[in-house]
Amino acid sequence: MKMSENPPALPNEDKELTRLVELFLEQRLDEASARDLEARLRQSADARAYYLSRLRLHTDLRHAVNPMKIEIEEGRKIVIEPSPDGPLVSSSQTGMLRVQPALGTSSVAGRRRAWAGWTGAVLVLLVLALAAYIWFDRQTPPAAAIELFPLENASFEADTLADGGLSHTPAGWNVTTGSSRLAFVINPTNDPAKNRYGGAHCPTSESHYDGSNVLVLSRDNNGRRGWANQTLYGRTGAGSKVLQLGDLDGRSLRVTATVGRASADAGAWARQAARLLIGVQEMGRNWRPVAVRKINVGPAPWDQADDNLALANDEVGHVSFELRLDVGEMRGDAVFFLYLDPTSPSGSEVFVDDLDIELIE
Repeated sequence: MKMSENPPALPNEDKELTRLVELFLEQRLDEASARDLEARLRQSADARAYYLSRLRLHTDLRHAVNPMKIEIEEGRKIVIEPSPDGPLVSSSQTGMLRVQPALGTSSVAGRRRAWAGWTGAVLVLLVLALAAYIWFDRQTPPAAAIELFPLENASFEADTLADGGLSHTPAGWNVTTGSSRLAFVINPTNDPAKNRYGGAHCPTSESHYDGSNVLVLSRDNNGRRGWANQTLYGRTGAGSKVLQLGDLDGRSLRVTATVGRASADAGAWARQAARLLIGVQEMGRNWRPVAVRKINVGPAPWDQADDNLALANDEVGHVSFELRLDVGEMRGDAVFFLYLDPTSPSGSEVFVDDLDIELIE
């Protein structure tokens, strides 16, 4: 038996629990103390954890348990049924414990043979507590059923824009404020007269975008970066709601997107490719990221990139990937974001279109 180098933690400085466990290990429990210990183990997960730690430290445990044959049977029942707010999932568990003398084991000599009947019952009780601790405190329940709603205005077509027209307030999205060039939706034009910044946007690649409009994210010469985000919505057993990160913990999102670059004639910023970040973050003052995908849009090397599209001007690429959401202690609203990496060149831009997200188990 491997011994711990440190004594087990005492829950809430419960000295009476320590005394009762020591009495049990020394085989000196009376009937009243046994009932007291039983009640503490049933009522407190911390008490069961402490009890289990002490058993692990006690070198005589094998002598107490070895004469017993212990069988634990577990069962799980999962029911999925319809409801007005979506499928409801319920689960239940059953268990049975059998303790009986093991065949072929050697007898326990000395004072262990003389244990009273109630002392043997205490051992059974404590084995039950051990089984309950392992079963209930370490059991991972089935994930609750969650439906993730699609992104709003995922292809940026909600705004009706004329050829070459711009919108700085795309429906469904929060975008960078303070500059007209960092984040906006545009209907790319191939008519130089309709492009205030240069010539044709995408004479070759325009047909590869979904619909008329695309989102443009840029980094200006002062280092300011464009971004766009929106809160994730879905349906749980409690109904439709803003999804918190706790709802998504341990799950994954499959994300697909179309990414492109304008023609070099479209403007000075079009000649440099920005580096795109797509991910999920926590809403709040710090906007902490949970999962991020790094996409190198242009041909210049970027060692940290997860995807290297190496697009030239007037080319389009597609990305598809999974984001694993391990949220830790974060419990704020879940926000899907598009952002430019700080290493994006000053005076660079990227086109984004046809976004899609899917919740996978």
